[in-house]
Amino acid sequence: MNFILSLCLFMATILFASIGSNSGRYKSQFEFNTATETFGLLTSMHLNGHRDVSLVVDSQQIEEIKEEKEYDKNICDIDFNELAQNETNDPYKQMNEYIASLAPSSQNDYTGIFKGKNLIMICAEAFSDAVISKELTASLYCLFRKGFYFSDYYQLTWGGSTSTGEFSFLFRLVPTNGIQTILDTAANNNYFTVGNQMQRLGYYTKAYHNRNYDFYDRNLTHENLGYNKYLGTGNGLETIAGIEYPNDETMISTTLDTYIDSQPFSIYYMTVSGHSGYYPNTAFVSEHLDKVLEVTGNKYQGVTNYYLCYQMELEEGVYGNTVNYVEDLYGHTIMTQPDQDHNSLIIWSGCLEKGKQYEDLQCEIDTPVYSLDDLPTLSNLFGFKYDSRLLVGRDVFLNQTPFVVWNNYSWLSEKGYYSNSTGEFLPMKESSG
Repeated sequence: MNFILSLCLFMATILFASIGSNSGRYKSQFEFNTATETFGLLTSMHLNGHRDVSLVVDSQQIEEIKEEKEYDKNICDIDFNELAQNETNDPYKQMNEYIASLAPSSQNDYTGIFKGKNLIMICAEAFSDAVISKELTASLYCLFRKGFYFSDYYQLTWGGSTSTGEFSFLFRLVPTNGIQTILDTAANNNYFTVGNQMQRLGYYTKAYHNRNYDFYDRNLTHENLGYNKYLGTGNGLETIAGIEYPNDETMISTTLDTYIDSQPFSIYYMTVSGHSGYYPNTAFVSEHLDKVLEVTGNKYQGVTNYYLCYQMELEEGVYGNTVNYVEDLYGHTIMTQPDQDHNSLIIWSGCLEKGKQYEDLQCEIDTPVYSLDDLPTLSNLFGFKYDSRLLVGRDVFLNQTPFVVWNNYSWLSEKGYYSNSTGEFLPMKESSG
């Protein structure tokens, strides 16, 4: 069975220029740095290699290079210029004009490599990448390092509640109205969510949450996100799990049989076991504390160890936010928002492991990535037909400028971090903890 595990852990290619006037840079005017800026690194390396043999690249070779590297655009059949011309509402008119001005992204070598595969998507409550270790969470560690490895990933702290983090995970947008943000989508055509894109392709789709099904009005929103059925405690999950409030491990393991034979499937889990607060006299701590202390020793304060015990429930499920203790967990003083919000995204498929079909593809993505980038990236990997001009984030497999933006207008790029609250810019080496 082939399936993809996309796990968002939250506390809560090549660009091408047309030949035109640049054609001389393929021939007598060739210079490596300039050619790289104009045609891209791979093309420049290709030309440089040929230049060692001959100083002339004929027009046929140029056309072959150009043809080899052209990809379709990620665009839908929507005429935004026409929409703008026919729009009388000024904000909508400006919005259509803006979208029409954008250049759509290109497909790339990664487009469609997950096409037709099953998807299990987990939004993990209050998770931190500091939990991932060989000794303590071996299953998560395996998925983290053997899939696409995002070494500079950020799940931003939006404020509000779990609901704002879940909204960001599902829509890959910024929550602007607190816990009301996701409820505002209940009657919308949420066309580009992963669930809806897969539902249109005929996938069997279902969503689960292991607490009250109507908490945060999820019963009004989640089926409209592309899931034929949403189950929580109170509308059926307790019957499947055999317990009213199952932990993450029980929820995942007992629901597996309900969809495993309905392939292809698209499944969404919103977990709860990692939710604060973290207390000593609980079943989670009783079950996992000995193992946690065996690994951590005297490294952490008591509450931090309890937090790890709570998160072990997710590790168990995969296998078969308290700011006060974050610095203890991370092992350094939190100075900036990137320090606080650095986290992990796991995108894993068996086909990515060594010896499999795609082993030659890049596995580490070391540029800044955040939750808004997840949707275009997954859409590209599954080969969905989508319009990149309508998505906020970037497909991480394209050579586009990485840019992480917090809701207080602070931002992070490969160059460094700008704090809007202090007006300071910290170059990259100084911006991380």
